[in-house]
Amino acid sequence: MVQTCVVHLVRHSLNFCSWKDRKAVAAKLREVY
Repeated sequence: MVQTCVVHLVRHSLNFCSWKDRKAVAAKLREVY
């Protein structure tokens, strides 16, 4: 259950950001999770 929630949060965060910021956001999300 927790993993699916994290995936949804990550997808929502990536959709919220632009393509240029995706790598930076993904790196930050990896640090958080």
